[in-house]
Formats: sequence, structure tokens, C-alpha cells
Amino acid sequence: TFTSDGTFTVKTAAKPFRVLVVAGGGRGSTDTDGGSGGGAGGLLHSDSQPLEVGVYPVTVGAGGTSGNGGNSALGDLFSATGGGHGTTKGYNAGSGGSGGGAKDGNPGNGIAGQGYRGGVHRQFMYGGGGGGAGGPGTIGEGGPGLSLDITGSAVEYAKGGSTNPNTGNGPSGTGQGGGRGNGGSGVVIVAYQIG
Repeated sequence: TFTSDGTFTVKTAAKPFRVLVVAGGGRGSTDTDGGSGGGAGGLLHSDSQPLEVGVYPVTVGAGGTSGNGGNSALGDLFSATGGGHGTTKGYNAGSGGSGGGAKDGNPGNGIAGQGYRGGVHRQFMYGGGGGGAGGPGTIGEGGPGLSLDITGSAVEYAKGGSTNPNTGNGPSGTGQGGGRGNGGSGVVIVAYQIG
């Protein structure tokens, strides 16, 4: 499990690997009049990925603190794009792995195979939720992430940021879009059978 940049070395490749690459989530807007959720970091995964013997650079994207999240990658095989930022009232949100939410503006777009667009809200106080890896953002709520058990227990990765005023930063290592704060950092996980 990589929570920061590093390298993954494959010494034998007789059996396929499980791979999860999640980029950093986008920052959500803190504006109390129309604040919108950040988009989740792009998510790519495989339950049966062949890897050749060699050294693979690993990049782990940071959560967005003022805009989109950072990209994550495993060598040249998997490259996930950071989530788009949520925006304040009247502006367009950022596009990315999943798009950020908007209020009286255009939500951000997601990337096919990595995530979904953000939501938009044109009434009342709050903006749209950020898109997630499992679906688009809606009015005020972030899109769902994907529940994966690559670590041995199910964890929801790449959930879109909500506009609920009680939500804040996205959890580290999940790629969640920020609610009323920073996006969560991404993660790269490679699982393999020993013996």
C-alpha cells in the first residue's frame, strides 16, 4: 500500500496481481452561499493484472487544497486523474477523474472509466455534490464511491464530496472529494499471492 510516492519491484510474475490506483480528490468550496463538493479522484482497478518483472514508479496524488486533486499512477500501466474542484456560486466547477459540483454554474465532467460528473443546484443555499467513482453528484450529495476489498476488508474509495456544512476534508488515502474543505489524498495498492 502506497500513501506517498515510491517504487514497486516485481521479482517474479508467475501469477496476476490485483491493482488499485486512486487519485487525489478535489477541494470543495467553503462558500456558505452555494458551496459545492469536490469531485473524487479518478479510480482504476483490476483484479487480474499481469505485471512483467521490473521496477514500477508509483505516484500518489495529494488531495486538492486550492483546486483539483493530484494524479496517481503505477508505472505507465495505470494513470488516474485528480478530482475536479467544487466551485462557489456562479462559477464553473473543475473537471477531472470525477467532476466537481456547481451552484448556478456548470458542474465538472468526469473521465469515462474513472469517475462521473459533478452535480448542480440552482435553488436554495447549497450547490451540487462532487461526482464519485460509482455515480454522478446530485443536489447537495456527492456521488457514491466504489467499495473494494483489496486490503482484505471492504473500503469505499473515491466518493464525491457533499455540500453538507458539517462535512469537511476528505479522508486520507481514499481519494474522496472535499466537502467543505480539502480533498482526500489518493492511494496505490498492489495485492499478490505469496508462495
